[in-house]
Amino acid sequence: MPFETTVVLGERWFYNTTDKKYKTLAELEDIYRTATAQDNILILNVGPNREGRIKETDVALLLQLKEKLKL
Repeated sequence: MPFETTVVLGERWFYNTTDKKYKTLAELEDIYRTATAQDNILILNVGPNREGRIKETDVALLLQLKEKLKL
């Protein structure tokens, strides 16, 4: 059973309208590479808004991470 690293994209675990500080692309890449270096997994929490949707800014950051990691 692999170990897991669980982090949140912003400051809080759940959606919060005052959450304005997000991890940078470089921070997310470093977290991913560190977590998966020895076949461990990364769980990246991205909380949906009150309508149950992921914010466009969060989606854009995740797509940038995907491109950076070539996944």
